[in-house]
Amino acid sequence: MVQEIEFILYTADQKKSKDFYSFVLDLTPTLDVEGMTEFMLSPNCKLGLMPEKGIAKILSNKTPHPASGNGIPRCEIYFKADNIEDYFSRAVAA
Repeated sequence: MVQEIEFILYTADQKKSKDFYSFVLDLTPTLDVEGMTEFMLSPNCKLGLMPEKGIAKILSNKTPHPASGNGIPRCEIYFKADNIEDYFSRAVAA
């Protein structure tokens, strides 16, 4: 069973993105610090906003900088679940 899902979107401007999602979702962030803003979409689903510069530092030279264009990693999706191997196998098969 999936326990929690978190989506992290890389953004050029964390404050503008926070303001946009706060307005569109009519939610106040549950976390809003330099480098990460989070919204609880449901008890088990969270949306995160991370500056492109922050993820670029974390990923270093393993992937192109997110600001350099489309067709490269632009977000992260985490599944926290029992029997994660089953979920992973289905993802690979799909």
